[in-house]
Amino acid sequence: MNKTIRNVTMLLLLITVSLQGVAQEDYSIAEFLARRKAEKKVAQIEMNTFRMGLKSGFNMSTYTKGFDYRPNIHTGMAFEIPLSLNWFLMPEVYYINKGGRKSADDVFYGLNEYGYSMWVTGKFYSSPSYIDVPFMVGYKHWVDEDMNLYAALGPYVSYGVGGKLKLERAGKTDKYDLFGDCGFNRWNYGLNLELGYNYEGLNLALGFDYGLSDIVGVVPTTNNNNIVMYPSDYNPNTKKYTYNQVQIGYKEMRHVVFKFSLGYFFKL
Repeated sequence: MNKTIRNVTMLLLLITVSLQGVAQEDYSIAEFLARRKAEKKVAQIEMNTFRMGLKSGFNMSTYTKGFDYRPNIHTGMAFEIPLSLNWFLMPEVYYINKGGRKSADDVFYGLNEYGYSMWVTGKFYSSPSYIDVPFMVGYKHWVDEDMNLYAALGPYVSYGVGGKLKLERAGKTDKYDLFGDCGFNRWNYGLNLELGYNYEGLNLALGFDYGLSDIVGVVPTTNNNNIVMYPSDYNPNTKKYTYNQVQIGYKEMRHVVFKFSLGYFFKL
């Protein structure tokens, strides 16, 4: 009898100790999770500081009228200014090539020097270069303490610093200054959208620019510089070329650009 009581007592003691261990283990897990959550919050706040980054990549650009897409490049700097754990400002400044390309024989229509309509055989390549300054507001979704996804939207302003319109035809190439000969506006503006991924300092981003201002601003006619002229036929008797005129600008023609960027940000 005493032996039975002793065995039951030992069993109860073992059960009690086991339950206490489980309770302590549960408490430790809960404590660990709480501590881990707090550490993650602190780490996110530490990562969410003022940062400066270098960004470069390629883009596909065109106009809203008259051109197809062509590949180009961009490179520049970006700044990340935190407003809270999730919201931030992102001003950027970068050099970017825009423009487009098109076969002239299926889209470009103009007038020759005698006033007759004509189709032009050849290919056009428009390649203006700009200094772009976007200013966006963004929102971060934290995946981990050192990883987040973000979306940013805002306006941009551009200033044209150079660029050529190139016409290739019959083995010949003619070049024209876009902001001089072709009458393109140097100043333009639009909207910029960016979706990105941050892992520590690494940045991957997809961007979309849509111009809101006319590149040319007027309806091209033979009396303004949105018409370019190029020699077509040579007359051996007069020893002169016949010059054709081709329309290269359109009213309400705007920039459209898709961008892919790779960058790295430094905490300051």
